[in-house]
Amino acid sequence: MRADDRTSCIVLLVLSILICLGSTRYHIGSFNKPDAGTFPFVLGIVMASLSILILIKTKFEKGVGEEKQKLWSGAQGKTKVLYILLALVAYGLLLERIGYTLTTFILFLFLLKGHKWKFVIGWSLIASVGSYVLFRIALHVELAQGFLGI
Repeated sequence: MRADDRTSCIVLLVLSILICLGSTRYHIGSFNKPDAGTFPFVLGIVMASLSILILIKTKFEKGVGEEKQKLWSGAQGKTKVLYILLALVAYGLLLERIGYTLTTFILFLFLLKGHKWKFVIGWSLIASVGSYVLFRIALHVELAQGFLGI
């Protein structure tokens, strides 16, 4: 593992510990009745766990760091990152106007482009409708409806 990968994992691990400690300033609640500190505390634990897993995994793998570096390096890699950032900004700007479900579908169409169309449309539908069912129906979260009312 390259030194910058190790540094990234350690920084994320420290950040996740700070998030967990900061969330204890709020009441965490219980499993059946979560409170204000539950969400950041659980996210901190998940982030710490993933950081530790990545550290362990990359410690035992050889040659993976160089392959990843080639994939995202150069002008093409920077262009991909710029496109993703622009897509997320557009998502935030269009969310209220178009609505959650349609905007999420369009975002995933854009992010998955380059694959076969059946794959792109299928996973875009699964992501948009699945997250709608999870957040709106199961968790009763208010989502932006947009001009279509969906």
